[in-house]
Amino acid sequence: MTTACRTAAILVALVLASGCLTLGETADSPDPSGSGGKKDGGISPVDAWAKNDGDSSDADGADSTSDGPSDAAGDASSIGCSDGTREGYLSLAAEPDIAGCSGGFSVPGVLSDDSRQLKCAHNAGNTSPNPNGIGCSVADLCAEGWHVCEDNVEFEAKVVSNTCPTDMPGDYFFATRQRMTIKPACTLNLNEWNNVVGCGKASAWADATDQSMGCGLLDTMLKLTTCDDSNGVWECPGDGNNEGLTVKKTAPELGGVLCCRG
Repeated sequence: MTTACRTAAILVALVLASGCLTLGETADSPDPSGSGGKKDGGISPVDAWAKNDGDSSDADGADSTSDGPSDAAGDASSIGCSDGTREGYLSLAAEPDIAGCSGGFSVPGVLSDDSRQLKCAHNAGNTSPNPNGIGCSVADLCAEGWHVCEDNVEFEAKVVSNTCPTDMPGDYFFATRQRMTIKPACTLNLNEWNNVVGCGKASAWADATDQSMGCGLLDTMLKLTTCDDSNGVWECPGDGNNEGLTVKKTAPELGGVLCCRG
């Protein structure tokens, strides 16, 4: 071996031994993760969920009992809620076609003609700039390509788990457009507007349905005599026979509507 070759070999060995660079790497090579040394890089699943009302603890302390933290927020057209966060059925993977969407709405009714029209261009929802839903109808709470679930038949066709959401803390109610008679009993009769039927947690301001009412999996209803006990969040003015036409929601808490894809 020539003196020049021996010198070159010694230099290569010294560089490799120093650990400064690895083969195929240059001093300007970027961190392969693109995150300055962070293995995962970018926003964490918990940070992505911070818009939601749920637990915003760090990744190590995140609730591992549901897929909510990573699925509850994102693109509105996938999530189902106009503000891009869903508060019921947190796992998009488990329930891709139905979402519980929290927020207020000032346009009365879930069965009125106005309630079927967009009134504020989807500028609604508890994490939107308009959480109280001023000038909005229930239709505005659902994302484009979604709508307020019509009745127990559609609800049961969309929900995979065959149950109302179980991942909501505290009291809540998600309304549908299901009609109810004075009796009360769920019905498809277009001339009935009694009560507001949906999914919820029975409380002082929301009553449980039972199987005799024929509401299928929809387990909760609002009515005049109990609606006012929600401290003004849900309002059901009128004569007690037409809450479906008059109901309003003045604040983002205590639920909103069930939105179905399609």
